[in-house]
Amino acid sequence: MSIQDIKVQLVNVCRYNTQIHAILEMSTDTDILLIQEPWFGTVMTQRLDTDPDGIQQLGPPIHGKWDVHIPKHEAGTKCKVVVYMKKRLTPLIETNLRLLYANHSTLILDLRDDAVLLRIVNIYHDAPKTGHNLQHLFQAQLDELTPTL
Repeated sequence: MSIQDIKVQLVNVCRYNTQIHAILEMSTDTDILLIQEPWFGTVMTQRLDTDPDGIQQLGPPIHGKWDVHIPKHEAGTKCKVVVYMKKRLTPLIETNLRLLYANHSTLILDLRDDAVLLRIVNIYHDAPKTGHNLQHLFQAQLDELTPTL
């Protein structure tokens, strides 16, 4: 499979866990799912001797056919985007956390097939009451020679 054959779908699931599970189970013709407003809740509780109630660990739903990629974020922060990829693409992908504009609303993945590179940027615009919240993207110095989706 080459990069040209990969099928990508963008979906806003409005933070519904059941929608993500249904999409992951039924998406047989899609290779990469860019999810906006994912369900991002407690997926496990870390037990500690010093804290018997434990610490809740947040995360997106997991599915056996898909690898999930989450953006750089602070502990306790709910991510606004996630990317699911069919497991066969795992050797081709790298989560790019080095770029300055990566945050809980922006996820950058580099997909490499031999010498061909495709940069995938999944952005959720968490718009304030006035203006926009995209300064980090407008100030980013994107490589003009790298194909970007």
